[in-house]
Amino acid sequence: METDEAYQRKERDALVAIVVLACLALTSLFVAFSYYCYIRNKVSKRHRINKKFNCEEKGDCQNQQEVTDNALQIFTFKQLHSATGGFSKSNVVGHGGFGLVYRGVLNDGRKVAIKLMDNAGKQGEDEFKMEVELLSRLRSPYLLALLGYCSDNSHKLLALPQLADRDKVVDIMDSTLEGQYSTKEVVQVAAIAAMCVQAEADYRPLMADVVQSLVPLVRSRRSAAKLSGCSSSFSLARSLGSPVGSQ
Repeated sequence: METDEAYQRKERDALVAIVVLACLALTSLFVAFSYYCYIRNKVSKRHRINKKFNCEEKGDCQNQQEVTDNALQIFTFKQLHSATGGFSKSNVVGHGGFGLVYRGVLNDGRKVAIKLMDNAGKQGEDEFKMEVELLSRLRSPYLLALLGYCSDNSHKLLALPQLADRDKVVDIMDSTLEGQYSTKEVVQVAAIAAMCVQAEADYRPLMADVVQSLVPLVRSRRSAAKLSGCSSSFSLARSLGSPVGSQ
């Protein structure tokens, strides 16, 4: 009798173990499949963006749409050239992340800020694509949304709405950072940080995207430090590079 009970107990234990292992296996497969779909969606989206840029550069796009999937308008160089008065020096309002920034007015009356890329070559092209992709994902009431872009042969431009009250930008900047970093560096890091805290997971960048976005900034800081001979200039490179390298 005791032998039968012991045998039945072992059977139950074995059955429970099999069920638990099966559930764990199914859960693992589900998680792996979900992650695969997530990565595939990210890669597919990146591929579509690269394909669209290449298509526009070659000028062989068939049925080119005026608005992208991200509701970004695709401008022609002629449109933005006209909006800025032929990129008149009188319309220059500053220097952005990769070139001069001009004030302009579109045909529909919208006032815009237009960034004209001045960094040619493969690196400049990659930075432009990354900035378009990051800005197109931003969903925040505190940041200016990207209206559209132009990728017409060698011309790379971004169009954003003009900031109505420039004094508000100063109000949100940490006063302890004054003199340590340029406004350009602060804005670049803030834009990337805003991407990382988006409410919807699909709008958050992969860690690889974050690192790729910070690499040009770190290189710039290191180059500036070498020229100035000041070791403190490496502070941003250390603060951005160390955590990533330690992971």
